Amino acid sequence: MNRNIIIRKSITDDKIFREPKTMQVLWYILLNADKEQKLKTTYQQITCITGLSKSVAQKALESLKNSGYISKRVSGKEISIKIKKDFPYLMKRKTQDCFKVDENTLHFDWFDEYQSRHLWIYLLLTANTEPVAFKSTVIDKGELMTKLSILSTATGLTVSQVRTALKI
Repeated sequence: MNRNIIIRKSITDDKIFREPKTMQVLWYILLNADKEQKLKTTYQQITCITGLSKSVAQKALESLKNSGYISKRVSGKEISIKIKKDFPYLMKRKTQDCFKVDENTLHFDWFDEYQSRHLWIYLLLTANTEPVAFKSTVIDKGELMTKLSILSTATGLTVSQVRTALKI
């Protein structure tokens, strides 16, 4: 099954976006949930796919639950997750303020590196949607002018993690 998700760009304004490990779990949920926005999984599956420890995955799920984005029920080893209908960033169709992520993105070599994935998504969300003049330079559609310190603050990654993620 090839699944696409469409995300509103304003997700970068949410405090949860500055929690890279929580966002890693959120992407796992979004890319694996069924058409009814439900997912049955285990901590073992989450940790295997995301590379996070069980305790970090538990904290991330609690953070998503406390933010009102998901409901979660644990029964034995199985975790039932439902993305709330009022999740403000998931869209049914693409508009100007959205971008689409294809499930095949999961197969990129660097997608296992959560810092690289998180930075890549941030760059997609903040890239220009039309050419913009900046001083004597034109910054084209799909481009972004920024600094390492800005990327660090916006994503919750350290400057060193941003630099490493950009090299990958």
